[in-house]
Amino acid sequence: MKNEKHTGDNTSSETGHKRVILVVDDSHTMQEVLREHLNSAGYEMCGATNARECLAILGSRKIDLVLLDIVLPDIDGLSIVKKIRSSSHYGGIPVIMLTARDAEDDIVRALEYGADDYVSKPPSFKVLLARVKTQIARKQAEEDLLEQNSRLNNTNLELISANERIETISRTDALTAISNRRHFEQVYTDEWNRALRSGSEIAVLMIDIDFFKLYNDTLGHAEGDKALQIVAGVIRSCFHRTGEIAARYGGEEFIALLPGSCEKDTLAVCETIHKKLHEKNIIHPRSSVNRLLTISIGAAILIPRREISPEILLHQADTALYQAKNSGKNKTCKFS
Repeated sequence: MKNEKHTGDNTSSETGHKRVILVVDDSHTMQEVLREHLNSAGYEMCGATNARECLAILGSRKIDLVLLDIVLPDIDGLSIVKKIRSSSHYGGIPVIMLTARDAEDDIVRALEYGADDYVSKPPSFKVLLARVKTQIARKQAEEDLLEQNSRLNNTNLELISANERIETISRTDALTAISNRRHFEQVYTDEWNRALRSGSEIAVLMIDIDFFKLYNDTLGHAEGDKALQIVAGVIRSCFHRTGEIAARYGGEEFIALLPGSCEKDTLAVCETIHKKLHEKNIIHPRSSVNRLLTISIGAAILIPRREISPEILLHQADTALYQAKNSGKNKTCKFS
């Protein structure tokens, strides 16, 4: 597809103005002759007679190409080429050398120092304009490619960010902002296999809000959703170690995984969850065990072995939760 920014070979795609050629030559006659030909070709020309003026102009305005005499009164054009190429500000400007010398060594040195092309003096203006046009077109093509690469890079970064957001959404429960069941199951499989290889313990907690249906029926689903969010935040705040995860398992039920956690540490975490939830002071008008919203927790701990299924530990935690619910609620029971 044609780039719509191009408005003509002699017009800048950035500003819509004529392209500016800097002629560095101590001969005013040569400058006037070049000005006539460049202006007739649609370019704007500015002139400098020495290195100091040349570098001052390059530092103060946008120049599209430099026509540089190889012989100047202060320093030679080869040294100016080196200075131009070492600049981070204007180092990429095309440079065509103007030389009355035919010595191959001078031409080779000019190209080695960074000149893009050369024209012998007195020049064929037809050839000179063709080479000017070629160098400006080449520079524009490089700039267009850089711009396209920059846009592509930005697009890729946006895609990466979007994919990361999608991935986060796919593993997060929309209401409580903690992990969802699908993500828990993925992490659980990985941690089970890791514990299987290392021979370390692994613990699972099944957590259920007591009398949650009565809470919803009494206060409404909006308050119920707020309660779920608070409980989820309390549970999440108790897990910090690598591999630990808390997730919404469904409805008012949550699940947590504690890799490498012994019985003592696991039960200590359960007590912390109970304590932190109590400190939230969420009134439950119809609870028969406490005036505040409470939870029951089932805990199970084992060392994975190849002859047992990962589902066993989940079943044990669920059984322990059932025991907690049926023995008075607002407590933790450990599977035994």
